[in-house]
Parts: sequence; structure tokens; C-alpha cells
Amino acid sequence: LSTGISNDQIAKTQSTMQQNVDSMVQQVKSNQDSISSLNASVAKTQQDVSAISQQIGQLAVAMQQMLVEVEKIQSKKVKPKKTVAKLPVAYHIRAIVPGRVWLESADGKSVTLRVGDNLEGYGAVRVISSRQGMVVMSNGSIIQYGVNDF
Repeated sequence: LSTGISNDQIAKTQSTMQQNVDSMVQQVKSNQDSISSLNASVAKTQQDVSAISQQIGQLAVAMQQMLVEVEKIQSKKVKPKKTVAKLPVAYHIRAIVPGRVWLESADGKSVTLRVGDNLEGYGAVRVISSRQGMVVMSNGSIIQYGVNDF
């Protein structure tokens, strides 16, 4: 049976086909190595992303704690200053007649008042009692003669 193909041609074709198969096998191995390398790279990238995600979470917690501390510090700074209530000037009766009183402050200042007049720190004069030697103020204070005034 003669097909017109020589043994040399068959051998050459087989050799060429074997070379092509070997080349394809080599290419498949190279592709597998590349895929393995890419898989390793993807796995490393996933680990890095996971680590970065954890760090971001830790930074968020730290930042929240810092914000709380800053708010505490700011709230301490913003506290209004307490106003110190001034005690009213101490007065005592210098002289008294029905309807009028002369008062003297501890620092020597004199003031003359009638019923209804206002005295800073004490309010309005409610009662002037010359018999009892006292003046009743609207804030409830009672002003009398000083210890050495009798």
C-alpha cells in the first residue's frame, strides 16, 4: 500500500509534532508557574489588606478615645467662672428719728434713708423704728446701733 508519503516525511512530521507537544507542555508548565506566583501574590495582598484593615480599626478606636479626651479637656476649660457673691457692706445706725435714719458703713461712709428708699445689698427700707433703734430691710436684714453706739 503506497500512500505517497515517505518514512522520512512521517518521521519529520512526528518529530515536529513532538516538538510542538513539548513546547506546549513547556508553555503549560510556565503558565502554571505564573498562576502559582499570581496566587501567592494575591494571598499576600489579601494578608496585607487584612492587616491594614485591622490597623485602621485600631486607629479609629484610638481616635475616638482621643476625641473623648479632647472633649473632657475642652469641657473643663469652658466651665464658667464662679461669681463670688459680695457680702453687703455692713451698716449700723448713727442716728434715728421717726421716719428717717442715718446709717454709717464699716468704712465710715454715711447715708440717710426714709421708708421706701433702697440700700445696695439690702433692698428697700420697710420699717424705721426709733423706739426699738432698728431698721428692717426688704431682704430681711435688721440694722441696729453698733456695739459702741449706746
